Amino acid sequence: MEILQPEDGGDLSVSSSTSSMAQLSKTEDIRETISDFLRTTLIFEMVPESAKVPILDDELSLESAFSIMSLNGSTFGVYLMQVEASAVTVWNKQREEFSGILSITDVATFLLQAHTCTDQDVRQALEESTIRGWFCKCLFKLALMEKRVH
Repeated sequence: MEILQPEDGGDLSVSSSTSSMAQLSKTEDIRETISDFLRTTLIFEMVPESAKVPILDDELSLESAFSIMSLNGSTFGVYLMQVEASAVTVWNKQREEFSGILSITDVATFLLQAHTCTDQDVRQALEESTIRGWFCKCLFKLALMEKRVH
């Protein structure tokens, strides 16, 4: 940090490197404040009382899941249907536990994989694929990618 002495005998001033350090300190303060809040607050306290928290069975078709997602969130197009999406929690009734979250990222990934297919093939994939099958397919691809990296 460089301290500049004023010639007129006024207050000391600090160069621009100090302002960037101040911004960095402010960012760290904000992160610390958010971290403290998240450490001390339960998720139930953050969800408004009137909020919807959709929970879907993992045996539900992707078509039904994306349609349900359309009831919450922002608009995007999936071939022949207009969908609004956010994220929904997925429940595995056999293991009686939450198995994941289906989000707009899953929709985007589906669209990227389906962009060369016919509308009929996309419709069929949406109708026949379950959320569980989608999660397994994504995890399998992720595992393959990790093996290629190592």
